[in-house]
Amino acid sequence: MESGSRSTGQVLSSDGASPPATWGRCPAHRRAVPAHSEKWAIWRILSDRHSWWQNRRVRSGFKVDDNTNEVVRFRTERLEGERMRESDAGYLAQLHSDPEVMATIGGVRDSDESAAWLRWNLDHWNKHRFGQWMLRAADAGPIGRGGLRWIDECVGEHLVEVGFVLERSAWGKGYATEATRAFVDIAEGHYKFDQLAAITLEGNDASTRVLEKNGFVFERWVDHTTGPHKFLRLRLGDARDAE
Repeated sequence: MESGSRSTGQVLSSDGASPPATWGRCPAHRRAVPAHSEKWAIWRILSDRHSWWQNRRVRSGFKVDDNTNEVVRFRTERLEGERMRESDAGYLAQLHSDPEVMATIGGVRDSDESAAWLRWNLDHWNKHRFGQWMLRAADAGPIGRGGLRWIDECVGEHLVEVGFVLERSAWGKGYATEATRAFVDIAEGHYKFDQLAAITLEGNDASTRVLEKNGFVFERWVDHTTGPHKFLRLRLGDARDAE
C-alpha cells in the first residue's frame, strides 16, 4: 500500500514544499525520554480509552540524527527500520520485480525504474527530513520498506502519507500493522504532525485493514493514475482531545 506509481502521478509535492509550520504539538499522552547521548527516545502509550488506541500500545524507540533532526532508525518489538540509502538499490530492485508484491502499487518496475524510484525517495529525505525506512525483522532479515512522505497530488490535500510494501515471505505475520504503528508514533511524537493520510487501491483489503487497526478512517474515493483508491485519514489531534 502506497500512493506512488511509475507514472507522473507518483511525484508528490514536486515544488519541494516543507510541511506546514502550524502542524503538530507535543502529544499529551506520550513522553519522549532521551535515554543517552545518542538521543534514543522511548515512548509508552498511556491511553486505553479507544480500542484502536489500545492496538497501538507498544513500546518503540527511535534514533535521531543530531545534525539533520531525521529519525534515522527505529525499533519495535520485532522490527527495525533504517533510513533508506543508495546501498539498498539491489534489494529494492528485487522487491519491485515481484508481480504479486507490486500488484496493488502500479505493477513491477525494472531495474532502471526501481533506481529512479530510489533516487526520488532519497531526494524526498534530503528535502523534508523524513521518508521511507528499510524494514528488517529480527528473525528474518530484510522484509520490505515503508514510512512517511507527502501524499500523491490526486488527493487534493497537502498531507503526509503512511505507506508500506512487504515481500511475500513477510505477509500474514502482523509486520505491516507493527510497522505502521511505529510510523504513526514517529510522525506524531517527533515530527509533530496532527494528522496522517493513506490511499489504497480498490480491492486492497489487506492494507486497508492494517490502516484501520491503527485508527485510520475511510473518507472518500480518489482517482489515481493506477485506478480508484480509498482515501483514509488519521486525525491525531482529535484522538488526543477525546482522551
